[in-house]
Amino acid sequence: MKYICIIFLCLFTIITHAQSEKFEISGTLIAADINEPLEAATVYLQRIQDSSLVAYGITNQKGEFQIEGKTPDQQLNIFMSYLGYKTYAKVIDMSSDEIQLPALLLEAEDNTLDEILIKSAAPITFKTDTLEYNVKSFKTKKDANVEDVLKILPGVEIDEDGVITVNGVVVDNILVNGNSFFGDDPTIATRNLTKDIIKKIQIVDTKTKDQAFAGEAGDQENKTINLTIEEDKNRGQFGRLSAAGGTDDRYEMSGIYNRFNDTRRFSVLAGGNNINAPGFSNSELNDTFGRGGSRAFGSSGDGIITSKNIGANYTDAPSKSKEFSTDYFYARSDSDENQKVNKEIFLPDSKYYTAEESSNFQTNQSHKANLSFETELDSTLMISLRPKFTTNTSNSEYYSEEQSFNEERTLTNQSTSQISNSSESQEFSADLRATKRIGKKGSFLRLSMGGEINHNDSDKYSASETNYFGDSSSDEIRNQYEDGKQHETQTNSSVRFRLPIIEKKLTLDLNYDYRSVISKSKLFTYDFNEDQDDFTDFNLDQSTDFKNDNITSSPEIGLRYNDDKWYFRTEAGYDIITLSSEDALRTELNFDQDFTKLKLSTTFGYRIKSKLSTRFQYRLRNEAPSISQLQPYIDISNPLHIVKGNPTLEMTQNHRMQLRFNTNNYNKQFGFFGYANLSILDNDVVSQSVIDDNLIKTTTYVNVNGSYTLNVRLNMSKKVKLDSISSLKFIVGLGPDLNRSVNFNNDVQYTSTVQALSPSLSLLYEIPDVFEVETRYSSKFSKGTYSIDSFDDNAFTIHNLRLNTATYFPKNFEWRNNINFNYNSNISDGFQKSSWFWNSTVSYAILNDNAYITLKAYDILNQNTNARRVVSQDYIQDSESNVLQQYFLLGFSWKFNSLGT
Repeated sequence: MKYICIIFLCLFTIITHAQSEKFEISGTLIAADINEPLEAATVYLQRIQDSSLVAYGITNQKGEFQIEGKTPDQQLNIFMSYLGYKTYAKVIDMSSDEIQLPALLLEAEDNTLDEILIKSAAPITFKTDTLEYNVKSFKTKKDANVEDVLKILPGVEIDEDGVITVNGVVVDNILVNGNSFFGDDPTIATRNLTKDIIKKIQIVDTKTKDQAFAGEAGDQENKTINLTIEEDKNRGQFGRLSAAGGTDDRYEMSGIYNRFNDTRRFSVLAGGNNINAPGFSNSELNDTFGRGGSRAFGSSGDGIITSKNIGANYTDAPSKSKEFSTDYFYARSDSDENQKVNKEIFLPDSKYYTAEESSNFQTNQSHKANLSFETELDSTLMISLRPKFTTNTSNSEYYSEEQSFNEERTLTNQSTSQISNSSESQEFSADLRATKRIGKKGSFLRLSMGGEINHNDSDKYSASETNYFGDSSSDEIRNQYEDGKQHETQTNSSVRFRLPIIEKKLTLDLNYDYRSVISKSKLFTYDFNEDQDDFTDFNLDQSTDFKNDNITSSPEIGLRYNDDKWYFRTEAGYDIITLSSEDALRTELNFDQDFTKLKLSTTFGYRIKSKLSTRFQYRLRNEAPSISQLQPYIDISNPLHIVKGNPTLEMTQNHRMQLRFNTNNYNKQFGFFGYANLSILDNDVVSQSVIDDNLIKTTTYVNVNGSYTLNVRLNMSKKVKLDSISSLKFIVGLGPDLNRSVNFNNDVQYTSTVQALSPSLSLLYEIPDVFEVETRYSSKFSKGTYSIDSFDDNAFTIHNLRLNTATYFPKNFEWRNNINFNYNSNISDGFQKSSWFWNSTVSYAILNDNAYITLKAYDILNQNTNARRVVSQDYIQDSESNVLQQYFLLGFSWKFNSLGT
């Protein structure tokens, strides 16, 4: 009866709010001091009784605004805010559907920045190159984390792995009060920091601290999100401990502890599981303040992975001119994979078959330590230092059996191989930068230097037997030990000077970059000597002793123009590359190759601060062949696949063009972005293989022309407020693609052209603290055509449907579901073309919502099988491997939070 009453109360509340009336408010804002329209000012409406946000909008170039929405209230508070001006506030009567306000004058604020930032409660604010959201203005469930807030912001998308994009641009960095939070994984911040401690979410083009110090523009290819914490909640500690166990001996455990003290932050986390969740961001740490959502499930990929992790992070800013950060991570993973692969391979005039069974057990351990230090010695000089250290150990046991058959299914060759491999590696790197501002017009000089040292020792024991059948039958038996040592030293330095021509508008940039990579690679192979019962016979043909040098220098000159709306950048430089290789065992294979090519970059852009931006960019970039592709050394380590380099290879040139456009109408909660990327390759390096009568493949490398890739993405998003408590956000996407590549099949050159169309639709509906559903449908329609007669053209369709639901009633209960449907027509008849994958979590809150009892079900429908067939232009492959099977976990988690107390 109690639960029936609760449900009835929720339905009554929803019905009551559904009676909200539509409204439309319009007007104009003018700056009183200069008597000009205010562009990008924020106008927003709040309920009188609880100050909750009802609707908001942004003024256009003429200072005009128009706000649409729904409300059951007879009166609302209206606010008008602009950085540097006093906020205007008034109570307005909502009895009319359409309200036209008279032109309003905003008075200039005497105490400009600090007071406005503290007092303004505008939901969205534009500040030069920063878009800022006031977190409290956006309604979510009561225990929401940062990711929950980001999902409902206009133009923001988040995928299942936590990858964030803003208008199609990837977010590669998450900062907390301007500093990194636990290294390079953004999800540790977005899924572990709660909404209630965050004051602002700021989105800006990614830039380093020294770039910001020099006043440089950010990287337009990536975005950074900065989370500012409420001042009264920047002291205290918070975290969570959790553990779970279940069927088939499955388990997971995790914990995170954070201590904040103004500018000083300390965090430590640890975890372990055997459910294929290899890192912190994939374990239950993702839901530190949630109730154990379905994100915590592991991967459904090949093999079984057991992992253990521990890490710590410390950040401090002892003064406004000094910042210090350091972190340490330890990770261990044990993977066990068994696989069967059958393949039918098509040649221009015939075909053959292969069958392989393999097993691989591998253990990896790593230790990583990072340090970052920035200091401003005075108002014009900044120095930064970033050393890193990493050590890895790896051990693996591999076994395989492989057979090859000709077109008549006659056994042509077979092989067995058993490999035991162990390796240890160490890597140390450091980057030192000094930036000097010169004068007050934007001039600066930056000097940077860095280095990296890598060392790897490996021991490999291999036993193999290869049998060749037919007219010239033979056997090849190998029992070998390989002693490997690799040592690499990298040094790099750069000089960058900016000279203003027109203050704050036109600048001249002079750059010079230098990079040196010197590597020594020694691999000595010893055959087993039965008389001495040891690996003592040196095998010259399978041994190498290389010293390789890669020296690159790049002078560059650039010109930049920037005003309020237009910007233009162009750079021209030269790549001067020297590649050389010395073989101490075969001096006749030594070579020295020089490459010189022009590189270019040009960007045109137009932007209206609050409304739209568009950009066109052309880049010409050069890529030299790798030394292994150039070396004429014949690699016979795999008797069935022989590889030889080609010292006559030319440098590849990549012509990249991008057109990008995005527009946002914050008044109507509407956004659109689109981009087109075209990449054309000259002298692309591809592999060229020949297969003989014994089905032995011999591969080398050649240059080809005619390869290109075109990717187009169109995306439209719209948020509709259904009533005063519920909303619907939908995103429609369309992605046409065209790819043309030039390849070889048994020494016959051919081209393949693949056309694809990828539509998608995403919906997010939520009633905070009651119910939310997130669904995404995507498909791909692809068609491939080939210039070689023996390859049939093919077409296939892929469908994917993802459905996430969360129910937050009855009180203290939470039920989450993650359902995925996949269909692939490229899988042949008789194999599983489609599958449903359903994970579910039920949790119950106890101890005043500070602890949770959780039941998780993985693969409820028990359809996670990895038997599949893939069809391509030159082969058909059937494969099967061991995968994580259905399991259930019962867990307990406890959280604590003393921030602000």
